[in-house]
Amino acid sequence: MSIEIGDYPKNVEKAVRQFWKSRKGATSKQLESGKADEGNRSAVTGGKNLDGFADLLIELVKKNGLKDAEIHSSSTTLPGYFRATKDWDLLITYQGKLIAAIELKSLCAPSVGKNLNNRVEEALGLGIDFQVAAREKAFGAGAPPFTAYLMVLEDEEQSHKVREARSPHFAADEVFQSSSYATRLEIMCERMMREQLFDSACVITSTQKSRGRFNDLSDATSMKVFLGAFAACIAKASLS
Repeated sequence: MSIEIGDYPKNVEKAVRQFWKSRKGATSKQLESGKADEGNRSAVTGGKNLDGFADLLIELVKKNGLKDAEIHSSSTTLPGYFRATKDWDLLITYQGKLIAAIELKSLCAPSVGKNLNNRVEEALGLGIDFQVAAREKAFGAGAPPFTAYLMVLEDEEQSHKVREARSPHFAADEVFQSSSYATRLEIMCERMMREQLFDSACVITSTQKSRGRFNDLSDATSMKVFLGAFAACIAKASLS
Protein backbone atom coordinates (compact mmCIF):
# COMPACT_ATOMS: atom_id res chain seq x y z
CA MET A 1 0.00 0.00 0.00
CA SER A 2 1.59 3.27 -1.11
CA ILE A 3 0.79 6.61 0.46
CA GLU A 4 1.10 10.15 -0.83
CA ILE A 5 1.80 13.23 1.30
CA GLY A 6 2.90 15.45 -1.58
CA ASP A 7 5.30 18.35 -1.11
CA TYR A 8 4.42 18.50 2.55
CA PRO A 9 6.91 21.20 3.70
CA LYS A 10 5.56 23.62 1.08
CA ASN A 11 1.94 22.76 1.86
CA VAL A 12 2.42 23.04 5.62
CA GLU A 13 4.14 26.40 5.20
CA LYS A 14 1.11 27.59 3.24
CA ALA A 15 -1.17 26.49 6.09
CA VAL A 16 1.07 28.23 8.65
CA ARG A 17 0.99 31.49 6.67
CA GLN A 18 -2.81 31.28 6.49
CA PHE A 19 -2.96 30.67 10.24
CA TRP A 20 -1.04 33.84 11.10
CA LYS A 21 -2.87 35.88 8.47
CA SER A 22 -6.24 34.72 9.82
CA ARG A 23 -5.31 35.57 13.41
CA LYS A 24 -4.08 39.03 12.41
CA GLY A 25 -7.19 39.65 10.32
CA ALA A 26 -9.51 38.61 13.13
CA THR A 27 -7.83 41.01 15.55
CA SER A 28 -7.88 43.92 13.07
CA LYS A 29 -11.55 43.34 12.26
CA GLN A 30 -12.60 43.38 15.90
CA LEU A 31 -10.50 46.45 16.64
CA GLU A 32 -12.15 48.29 13.76
CA SER A 33 -15.59 47.34 15.06
CA GLY A 34 -14.70 48.53 18.56
CA LYS A 35 -15.54 45.11 20.01
CA ALA A 36 -12.10 43.59 20.50
CA ASP A 37 -11.86 40.84 23.11
CA GLU A 38 -9.42 40.99 26.00
CA GLY A 39 -5.83 39.80 25.55
CA ASN A 40 -5.37 37.77 22.38
CA ARG A 41 -8.88 36.33 22.46
CA SER A 42 -9.95 38.45 19.47
CA ALA A 43 -7.47 36.52 17.34
CA VAL A 44 -8.91 33.22 18.59
CA THR A 45 -12.62 34.04 18.34
CA GLY A 46 -12.49 35.59 14.88
CA GLY A 47 -12.93 32.33 12.94
CA LYS A 48 -11.30 29.03 12.07
CA ASN A 49 -7.64 30.01 12.03
CA LEU A 50 -6.50 26.46 11.30
CA ASP A 51 -8.57 25.97 8.15
CA GLY A 52 -5.36 25.80 6.10
CA PHE A 53 -4.41 22.59 7.91
CA ALA A 54 -7.89 21.18 7.33
CA ASP A 55 -7.51 21.96 3.62
CA LEU A 56 -4.16 20.17 3.58
CA LEU A 57 -5.72 17.03 5.09
CA ILE A 58 -8.66 17.19 2.71
CA GLU A 59 -6.26 17.23 -0.22
CA LEU A 60 -4.56 14.10 1.14
CA VAL A 61 -7.92 12.33 1.18
CA LYS A 62 -8.12 12.84 -2.58
CA LYS A 63 -4.48 11.95 -3.20
CA ASN A 64 -4.76 8.65 -1.33
CA GLY A 65 -7.66 7.13 -3.20
CA LEU A 66 -10.76 7.98 -1.17
CA LYS A 67 -12.24 10.37 -3.74
CA ASP A 68 -15.85 9.58 -2.81
CA ALA A 69 -15.33 10.29 0.88
CA GLU A 70 -17.56 12.83 2.59
CA ILE A 71 -15.63 15.70 4.16
CA HIS A 72 -17.22 17.42 7.15
CA SER A 73 -15.74 20.70 8.39
CA SER A 74 -18.91 22.39 9.68
CA SER A 75 -21.24 19.57 10.73
CA THR A 76 -18.72 17.76 12.92
CA THR A 77 -20.66 16.62 16.00
CA LEU A 78 -20.01 13.08 17.23
CA PRO A 79 -21.58 11.14 20.11
CA GLY A 80 -19.54 10.68 23.25
CA TYR A 81 -19.56 8.29 26.19
CA PHE A 82 -19.04 10.50 29.25
CA ARG A 83 -20.79 13.41 27.53
CA ALA A 84 -23.60 13.51 25.02
CA THR A 85 -21.75 14.98 22.05
CA LYS A 86 -18.52 16.71 21.01
CA ASP A 87 -17.68 18.89 18.00
CA TRP A 88 -14.47 17.99 16.18
CA ASP A 89 -12.65 20.15 13.64
CA LEU A 90 -12.69 17.71 10.74
CA LEU A 91 -14.46 14.41 10.06
CA ILE A 92 -13.99 11.99 7.17
CA THR A 93 -16.77 9.50 6.44
CA TYR A 94 -17.09 6.92 3.67
CA GLN A 95 -20.04 4.72 2.83
CA GLY A 96 -21.68 5.52 6.14
CA LYS A 97 -18.56 4.76 8.21
CA LEU A 98 -16.49 7.20 10.25
CA ILE A 99 -12.96 6.97 8.86
CA ALA A 100 -11.16 9.75 10.73
CA ALA A 101 -11.73 12.47 13.32
CA ILE A 102 -9.24 15.33 13.56
CA GLU A 103 -8.75 17.98 16.26
CA LEU A 104 -6.80 21.16 15.42
CA LYS A 105 -5.57 23.47 18.21
CA SER A 106 -3.17 26.38 18.77
CA LEU A 107 -1.46 28.17 21.64
CA CYS A 108 -0.11 31.69 21.20
CA ALA A 109 1.39 34.46 23.30
CA PRO A 110 0.67 35.95 25.72
CA SER A 111 -1.48 33.11 27.11
CA VAL A 112 0.65 30.01 26.50
CA GLY A 113 1.31 29.34 30.18
CA LYS A 114 -2.18 30.31 31.25
CA ASN A 115 -3.92 27.99 28.79
CA LEU A 116 -1.51 25.06 28.47
CA ASN A 117 -3.09 22.95 31.22
CA ASN A 118 -6.52 23.67 29.77
CA ARG A 119 -5.35 22.38 26.39
CA VAL A 120 -3.91 19.25 28.01
CA GLU A 121 -7.13 18.55 29.90
CA GLU A 122 -9.21 19.11 26.76
CA ALA A 123 -7.04 16.73 24.74
CA LEU A 124 -7.08 13.99 27.36
CA GLY A 125 -10.82 14.30 27.86
CA LEU A 126 -11.43 14.15 24.14
CA GLY A 127 -9.19 11.14 23.62
CA ILE A 128 -10.59 9.10 26.51
CA ASP A 129 -14.21 9.93 25.70
CA PHE A 130 -13.77 9.00 22.04
CA GLN A 131 -11.96 5.73 22.67
CA VAL A 132 -14.60 4.49 25.12
CA ALA A 133 -17.38 5.61 22.78
CA ALA A 134 -15.69 3.66 19.97
CA ARG A 135 -15.40 0.60 22.20
CA GLU A 136 -19.12 0.85 22.91
CA LYS A 137 -19.83 0.95 19.15
CA ALA A 138 -21.05 4.56 19.13
CA PHE A 139 -19.72 4.83 15.56
CA GLY A 140 -20.94 1.43 14.39
CA ALA A 141 -19.26 -1.94 14.10
CA GLY A 142 -15.80 -2.52 12.71
CA ALA A 143 -12.36 -1.15 13.42
CA PRO A 144 -12.16 2.06 15.51
CA PRO A 145 -11.86 5.27 13.44
CA PHE A 146 -8.50 6.99 13.08
CA THR A 147 -8.01 9.94 15.45
CA ALA A 148 -5.43 12.71 15.20
CA TYR A 149 -4.49 15.80 17.21
CA LEU A 150 -2.50 18.77 15.90
CA MET A 151 -1.12 21.64 17.99
CA VAL A 152 0.43 24.83 16.57
CA LEU A 153 2.51 26.59 19.24
CA GLU A 154 3.84 30.11 18.88
CA ASP A 155 7.63 29.97 18.86
CA GLU A 156 8.42 32.69 21.39
CA GLU A 157 10.52 33.11 24.52
CA GLN A 158 7.87 32.04 27.02
CA SER A 159 7.24 28.81 25.13
CA HIS A 160 10.86 27.70 25.53
CA LYS A 161 11.71 29.07 28.98
CA VAL A 162 12.71 26.27 31.37
CA ARG A 163 10.30 25.87 34.27
CA GLU A 164 10.20 23.73 37.39
CA ALA A 165 7.30 21.39 38.07
CA ARG A 166 6.28 22.25 41.63
CA SER A 167 4.33 19.62 43.55
CA PRO A 168 4.45 20.07 47.35
CA HIS A 169 3.16 16.64 48.46
CA PHE A 170 4.53 14.19 45.88
CA ALA A 171 7.31 14.62 43.35
CA ALA A 172 6.27 15.43 39.80
CA ASP A 173 7.38 13.08 37.03
CA GLU A 174 11.09 13.67 36.46
CA VAL A 175 10.50 14.17 32.74
CA PHE A 176 8.67 17.42 33.53
CA GLN A 177 11.40 18.84 35.74
CA SER A 178 13.30 21.72 34.13
CA SER A 179 11.11 21.52 31.05
CA SER A 180 9.58 24.22 28.87
CA TYR A 181 5.95 24.55 27.78
CA ALA A 182 7.01 23.36 24.34
CA THR A 183 8.63 20.25 25.80
CA ARG A 184 5.55 19.52 27.91
CA LEU A 185 3.35 19.63 24.82
CA GLU A 186 5.76 17.29 23.05
CA ILE A 187 5.57 14.89 26.01
CA MET A 188 1.78 15.11 26.01
CA CYS A 189 1.56 14.21 22.33
CA GLU A 190 4.01 11.31 22.62
CA ARG A 191 2.21 9.89 25.65
CA MET A 192 -1.25 10.28 24.11
CA MET A 193 -0.08 8.10 21.22
CA ARG A 194 1.63 5.63 23.56
CA GLU A 195 -1.57 5.27 25.59
CA GLN A 196 -3.59 4.96 22.37
CA LEU A 197 -5.75 8.00 23.06
CA PHE A 198 -4.90 9.28 19.57
CA ASP A 199 -3.45 7.40 16.63
CA SER A 200 -1.32 10.40 15.73
CA ALA A 201 -0.45 13.58 17.63
CA CYS A 202 1.69 16.42 16.32
CA VAL A 203 3.06 19.68 17.70
CA ILE A 204 4.87 22.28 15.60
CA THR A 205 6.17 25.75 16.42
CA SER A 206 6.19 28.89 14.32
CA THR A 207 6.55 32.66 14.71
CA GLN A 208 4.30 35.34 13.30
CA LYS A 209 7.18 36.59 11.14
CA SER A 210 8.25 33.14 9.97
CA ARG A 211 6.73 33.46 6.48
CA GLY A 212 5.32 30.00 6.95
CA ARG A 213 8.43 28.31 8.29
CA PHE A 214 7.80 25.85 11.10
CA ASN A 215 9.75 23.51 13.39
CA ASP A 216 9.04 20.01 14.64
CA LEU A 217 9.83 19.23 18.27
CA SER A 218 10.59 15.52 17.78
CA ASP A 219 10.47 12.87 15.08
CA ALA A 220 7.54 11.10 16.75
CA THR A 221 5.43 14.26 16.88
CA SER A 222 6.60 15.67 13.54
CA MET A 223 4.39 16.94 10.74
CA LYS A 224 5.78 14.35 8.32
CA VAL A 225 4.84 11.46 10.61
CA PHE A 226 1.44 13.02 11.35
CA LEU A 227 0.57 13.42 7.66
CA GLY A 228 1.96 9.99 6.83
CA ALA A 229 -0.23 8.32 9.45
CA PHE A 230 -3.31 10.16 8.18
CA ALA A 231 -2.52 9.30 4.55
CA ALA A 232 -2.03 5.62 5.48
CA CYS A 233 -5.42 5.58 7.20
CA ILE A 234 -7.08 7.00 4.09
CA ALA A 235 -5.25 4.65 1.72
CA LYS A 236 -6.28 1.66 3.84
CA ALA A 237 -9.92 2.77 3.83
CA SER A 238 -9.84 3.10 0.03
CA LEU A 239 -8.91 -0.59 -0.25
CA SER A 240 -11.68 -1.86 2.00
